Amino acid sequence: MEESILTVSDGGVEEPLLEDDNSDYLDEKKRRGMLFRNFLMMAFAFSFNHGCVTSCLSYASSELGDKLGAYGGGFLYVAYSFSALALANPIVEAVGPKFGLVFGTLGYCIYIVGFLLAVIIPDLAWIIFLFASMVGGASGGVLWTAQGKYFAANAILYADASDQPVREVNSQFAGMFAGTYLGLEMVTKLVASGVYFGLDSNASAVVFTIYTVIAIISVISMMFISNLDEYGSWEFNYEDVVAYATAPARLLSQDVRLALMVPYQITFGLATTFVPYYIFGTVVSDSDNLGAEYIGVLSALTVFAGAAVSMPAAEIAARKGKPALMIFGGLCFAVLGMALYFVKDNALSRWRCIIPYLIVFGLGRGIWVSSVCVVYV
Repeated sequence: MEESILTVSDGGVEEPLLEDDNSDYLDEKKRRGMLFRNFLMMAFAFSFNHGCVTSCLSYASSELGDKLGAYGGGFLYVAYSFSALALANPIVEAVGPKFGLVFGTLGYCIYIVGFLLAVIIPDLAWIIFLFASMVGGASGGVLWTAQGKYFAANAILYADASDQPVREVNSQFAGMFAGTYLGLEMVTKLVASGVYFGLDSNASAVVFTIYTVIAIISVISMMFISNLDEYGSWEFNYEDVVAYATAPARLLSQDVRLALMVPYQITFGLATTFVPYYIFGTVVSDSDNLGAEYIGVLSALTVFAGAAVSMPAAEIAARKGKPALMIFGGLCFAVLGMALYFVKDNALSRWRCIIPYLIVFGLGRGIWVSSVCVVYV
């Protein structure tokens, strides 16, 4: 008997999307709709979970101190890099992209819970937060690897169902994902400022408890997305593990396009670390004009700028190509460092300076999400 090759969970009930011996083809419109809803469910669960993590990062230096915030960020990004290069591929191949997403978001939950515990138990903050940062970083490598594979599989199936070129669907989905990713991150950051402005005491504990609850709900939601007929397999040997673990390095050496994108990725990493650590942790937190309670609003502004540019950027990329967009995004990141040669911290902390500065950062992030990510896919 020929088995159905794709099922989508709709209200917890698995429904076949393709034909088997006992059923006719479902209406193509319904099939497209189910694939579209499945993609959106993944994007929403991913974005809420990741938005809570990036919101915690924005507050790391102001809530835990510059030193612990810096070490935590360092542990997270080192663990993330190692995971992405050596661990993520074997893990995702073993469990499949769906459960790679589930385990990745679960690891992010551990990071958020660790942040909460570090805030409410300061005597154990170093041990808790550094451990949570390593778990969160390793999980991030798995999460993004699984997301790339899942994104590609969903796009291919949707392109087939809608009779569109895969490249066109990739660009459409990239724009939707970027808008969801950045928009929900903005929501999570605004929640923080709302709590800080509304509560005189225990605001930090309330904020990070809310983030913990949202992250847990996102993990549960991720469990109900379709597996897209992409199953993992534990049937591999030592040579397979080595091949999976070294795949990124081999791709980097074999495809010059990936090597040419390395400086862009490094620039993105530096910018996204510099803004939470120094701009929010020092320039904003120590400012007489602003203060730590404005971090949520200001970080949401960067996300709003990114979300606003993501859909137009995806459309431009689909019609004109991605190189010009990527160059513009790189220049946005370059401006972040260059500005500090000409503007002192106390001047940058004024509204008329910090707003355009963070908008430029947001434009760079939005272009990175909507163009660079899809290039890798």
